[in-house]
Amino acid sequence: MRPEVFIVESLGANDEREGKIIRSILRMGGKSPVYRYVKTKEGLEDAIAEFHASDYRYLHISSHGNSKEFCFQFGALKFKDFADLLRDKLRHRRLFVSACKCVNSAFRRAADTEFQMLFHYRPLRSHRLRCRCDCVGSLLLFCIPQ
Repeated sequence: MRPEVFIVESLGANDEREGKIIRSILRMGGKSPVYRYVKTKEGLEDAIAEFHASDYRYLHISSHGNSKEFCFQFGALKFKDFADLLRDKLRHRRLFVSACKCVNSAFRRAADTEFQMLFHYRPLRSHRLRCRCDCVGSLLLFCIPQ
């Protein structure tokens, strides 16, 4: 696996593109990130399949969300359904999630059930990052055992 980042983003039509910013920063550091913006559930499935077929180690998901589900441009996706999309696609890889209010015990339980992964997260409260829905941002990192 190459230590590269595959970014999948799905936000509102007028939201800033966090994923594009991350891609630009990584490029400045000499990396070759892949960026995919998805508007449909099929687009999300295709992007995850493309990541799985690649030799990239890191998957970064950028979206909105709440305490029970991810909120993509195409609509909501419950944590369990999101975990189902990623089943068998994260072995020896890491998942980063940047999504409003999704860093919580409900998502951790869904992910632990599906992937039995180590779980680390960092609320970004001290940075006061806010998105369009006025919630405090957070970053979630899953380390998949090798």
